[in-house]
Amino acid sequence: MSRRRVRIKPKFYLLLTFIVGVAVAVLAIVMQDGAGGTLKSGAMEVEIEKKAVLIRDEMSVSVDKYDRVSFAVKEGETVYEGMPVAEVYKWGYTDDMAQSLLSVEAEIYNAQKSQLSGVDNAELSSIELQIEQKRAAIRACVSGGEGDALELQRELKGLMEQREAFLKSTVQPTEELTRLYNSKQDKQTQLSSYKTDISAARDGMVSFYFDGFEQVLNKDKLDTVNAALINATVSGTVDSLGGASNNLLYRLINPNIWYAAFVTDKSDAAALSEGENYTVTFDGYEEQPFSARAMELIHSDAGVMNMLEINENMGPLLNNRVITLKAKSAVSGIMLPSDAVGYKDGSSIVTIEGRDGAYDVQVDVVASDGEHSIVRAREGEGTLSEGMRYKKP
Repeated sequence: MSRRRVRIKPKFYLLLTFIVGVAVAVLAIVMQDGAGGTLKSGAMEVEIEKKAVLIRDEMSVSVDKYDRVSFAVKEGETVYEGMPVAEVYKWGYTDDMAQSLLSVEAEIYNAQKSQLSGVDNAELSSIELQIEQKRAAIRACVSGGEGDALELQRELKGLMEQREAFLKSTVQPTEELTRLYNSKQDKQTQLSSYKTDISAARDGMVSFYFDGFEQVLNKDKLDTVNAALINATVSGTVDSLGGASNNLLYRLINPNIWYAAFVTDKSDAAALSEGENYTVTFDGYEEQPFSARAMELIHSDAGVMNMLEINENMGPLLNNRVITLKAKSAVSGIMLPSDAVGYKDGSSIVTIEGRDGAYDVQVDVVASDGEHSIVRAREGEGTLSEGMRYKKP
């Protein structure tokens, strides 16, 4: 029996060649992607939670040693430039001086009222009634009732001065009144030699609490703040750096510009992205979010210092120094697999395949979900752009 000869058509060879070519191409791509790939643009939701140090724009007001102080404002009160804040009495002042002045003022009042005996004056009666009502309000407030005791006392002082001016302009001075007026003037002069009036040097909020870091952790000293200082402040291993506590009187804070600084490891993906806007909340104050802008990352042996600038009224955070924050943002940039980011000489790197060979670009990892990362080249380290070929470490 003769064998039948099968003839293979040329189309078969063409099909076979095409299939083999596709297989080779796919294999090359798979092998190539395993060792590297192409940079792409991407975006990612990022959330950073860290213990941070708050830095304020504030000034500490101090005076020479004093015997006592009387404040005209309360903790957290907003003041304006030139507004009275306190009366400071130097060493040597005694309560007898103030009491002596009060006694003379009472004698003057009684002498003036005596001359007006039997005279009905509607304006004076109105002032007297307001004074009694204000005193009653102060007593109620001190006993736990409603109201601001300091504000009520200010209002009472104003009414007393109004009554004094009215009586002095209405009552004809007698020989006895003239003697009492002169005595009052002498006692006021004596008291003034011991008293210094302190007024606000600028607009701001007043606080009487100090933690010793007001001088170094201050807007004016931002260029000296570093990762080592932030780490030590968070851990509580640095001594306070403020002035002598017995000379400090109060802090005057600009509540509308402040900073939150924290440190991340050099290889940590939880770093801020410079120039990016974040929504920030603080532990215990989650109901009050703030808008913040990320400043330049500062690299050092102690880690990477991240800093947020906030231009909103800090409100209840007036006296916080170390506090946990959460910063959220949608970050965009160059995206690549997380395992394509290497670590060399203390810095994160991406290896780029160039025409003249491979080279490293130092980067900051600004977001990561574990599988992919978004990176940005550090200033002075060249550029990264979509389409560049990278090589995995």
